[in-house]
Amino acid sequence: MNIAHSSNKPLDASAGVPRYSPAQIVLHWVIGLAIIVMPLTGYLGSSFNKFATRFWGIPLPMWGWDDPGLRRIFFTVHTFSAWILIALIVLHVEGALKHQLIDRDRLMERMLP
Repeated sequence: MNIAHSSNKPLDASAGVPRYSPAQIVLHWVIGLAIIVMPLTGYLGSSFNKFATRFWGIPLPMWGWDDPGLRRIFFTVHTFSAWILIALIVLHVEGALKHQLIDRDRLMERMLP
């Protein structure tokens, strides 16, 4: 809604206030959680190693020690959250396409500047 209000385009009066289903709310919250969890667990997994972690060539502080067990736990969570994030992005795109092609509620038009 904020994007639509800031784009100087009036909202279509027939569109009304969007109602979000519980599934849509959960989808958006889990996407946000996965966006935080995935890189954090990847970084922590890399920290429990004897080699320095670099981000775009910049060495990052090491928060851990060489521990294969912790590294495996963090990388397992990292991999799992990456697959979850991929699946949720696919669902998100499918929802956007449904609004555009099936519902034809001009949702995409209202979001664009």
